[in-house]
Amino acid sequence: MHEHGSGTCLSSLLIGAFAGAGLAMVLAPRAGSETRPLVSRKVREDAESARELASRAKERGRQLAEAAVEKGGDAAESIEGGAAAPPAREYSSAVDDHGL
Repeated sequence: MHEHGSGTCLSSLLIGAFAGAGLAMVLAPRAGSETRPLVSRKVREDAESARELASRAKERGRQLAEAAVEKGGDAAESIEGGAAAPPAREYSSAVDDHGL
């Protein structure tokens, strides 16, 4: 199954928000002069939510990358020291340590 990246998810969210705003303008029982400010406010709120979501995703990615680098460094030190590398499942603990 094809996995979608966070950029695709964010793009879909924004496209859906704009499509919903457009439909609201067309289908709203209010006059356009009343509806436009409401839609504008909602679009600003949705854009802010999307920025916050992207920021949290970026921070989470940074944390996972740091954990991966740390685990890779540990493995390299073990190999350089002549010790056998630990089993592969121990490397996956980097993900478990961070709640995934």
